[in-house]
Amino acid sequence: MTRRTLLIDLDRCIGCYTCRVACKQENGLSTDVSRNEVIEIGPVGTYPDLKGYFLPLTCMHCENPPCVEACPTGASHRREDGVVLINHDDCILCEKCIKVCPYGARSISFINHRIESCNLCAQRIDEGNPPACVAHCMGQALIFGDMDDLQGELRRYLNNNGGRKINWLQEQPSHPGVIYLAPRCGTIFEMEDIFLKRYKKVEKRKETSREKTYKNILYLTWARGGIYRLLSRIWGEELDEALWGGLKNIRFGKIPQFPVLKRALSQLEKTLSESYQGTFDDLATDYFNILQNVAPYESVYRSSEGLMMQEEWEEIVKFYSDVGLRRSESMKEPEDHIALELECMGYLCNRMLQELKAQKYQEAQIKLNQQSELLDSHILRWAPSLMDKVIKLARTDFYRVLAKSTVEILRLDSRMLKKINLPKSPE
Repeated sequence: MTRRTLLIDLDRCIGCYTCRVACKQENGLSTDVSRNEVIEIGPVGTYPDLKGYFLPLTCMHCENPPCVEACPTGASHRREDGVVLINHDDCILCEKCIKVCPYGARSISFINHRIESCNLCAQRIDEGNPPACVAHCMGQALIFGDMDDLQGELRRYLNNNGGRKINWLQEQPSHPGVIYLAPRCGTIFEMEDIFLKRYKKVEKRKETSREKTYKNILYLTWARGGIYRLLSRIWGEELDEALWGGLKNIRFGKIPQFPVLKRALSQLEKTLSESYQGTFDDLATDYFNILQNVAPYESVYRSSEGLMMQEEWEEIVKFYSDVGLRRSESMKEPEDHIALELECMGYLCNRMLQELKAQKYQEAQIKLNQQSELLDSHILRWAPSLMDKVIKLARTDFYRVLAKSTVEILRLDSRMLKKINLPKSPE
């Protein structure tokens, strides 16, 4: 087992800020944010008996990180080697991780519109190199290594200086992974107060109603995208044991501002989480039987001839082109397959999310309008009829409940989209 650990020897830090500069350069950070800080403590005392030191501050890479627990999307996560990371594609800028961090280690860049936090230069350590701050530290105050490697440099350094280890940090509920060695001046005065003041500073600011609404819409858009991608996958391929294992653990959570959607999602969540008593061969057979008899294509249900590849197919192809999608060579089904139209909804949700995070509200409104068009002018004009057939043909409860939940979600989502009011411009 590997346990990546950063050790900071306060006796060796000279306050040169090289670690901060190296971090910014390595990770391409904007000018309004840093992933680490260096604070000057002191001097205190009476001349000539003065004491002071420099205190580097960074993400503590906790064993029980509050940021991971608070993150509603799973963007904040902890790797098996102990490194705490942010998946910026899944981050919705809700700032919950910033508020719960006891060490004030996270901040938001209003230039790049993203949450920033030390990731121990994961891109470097995965290639066998130390983090940029460690590699460039002029005082050699930063030691990086595997805490579980008893013969490694980190453990040897700690063993030789163990008497200076600041144990109260590791005793905190989050169990920080970063280790501090006290300066030889014989005191760590004010250090505990520094962490406490940073934490209170983060907690003090109150959200405006506009900010709260903005973050609710961010989370809602992220959640909707996940729901559509999930439905697309279930209707696009037969259920096997691997896919079922993932579905059983899905929890949709609370959809902010729009609790009415929770009703449909709760039913779907219950269906996905309950243990299926039959065999996966039963599900595969049911899926094959359903799709063989219902023909899940828009043109079949909307064209007067009831045939594939009709005018309605051309309409959806044009819609895909208008929103920037092109047919993939690996695509086996016609573009008006139910799974592909649901996948397009997921794609538009993701595009809207990216525009919202960049505070490009006009572009986000365009993506919102496109979602409404796809739902009202295409999917809802034929999917309910398709799902009625599925309910009649299905031999398993799984596909019967899934069909009913799919229609309910689509209808509720269509009504909900009309109630979303996006900001007109950044504050």
